[in-house]
Amino acid sequence: MDSLSHLSDLMQRFLVERPKELERTSGFVQRNTAQLDGPTFVQMCVLGWMNNGSASYSQLNHVVASLDIHVRNQAIEERFGQAGSSLLRQLLEEATGQLLQGQAVETPLFEHFAGGVFLQDGTVISLPSELKTSWQQSSERRK
Repeated sequence: MDSLSHLSDLMQRFLVERPKELERTSGFVQRNTAQLDGPTFVQMCVLGWMNNGSASYSQLNHVVASLDIHVRNQAIEERFGQAGSSLLRQLLEEATGQLLQGQAVETPLFEHFAGGVFLQDGTVISLPSELKTSWQQSSERRK
């Protein structure tokens, strides 16, 4: 699969399909008639913050309006709670896992290592203080 086609498939998966699948289990959507559903919320966050990392609710609302959905700023503000955090966290974890999967490379250099060669990354990324408790509780539940 060529890289553009692969990127398109990944964008479809993580901006539309997975948010739709996760919106109920994360508690983000309670009813079928919600205008600001999982995919819309994720697209709003990704596209809005790509353009401006400190976008206001009003600026994020412009992104939602470009998707032909009209809501008040208060509706957007209300989505930034535990359920919205859970939805975005699950997507980020899955997307990161997808991104970090690599393809096997055959090279004579590795022939001597029959058991495999394993690379690990010790990168530490600090979270903003307002997200530390939410993400810490999430990792404790998985243990």
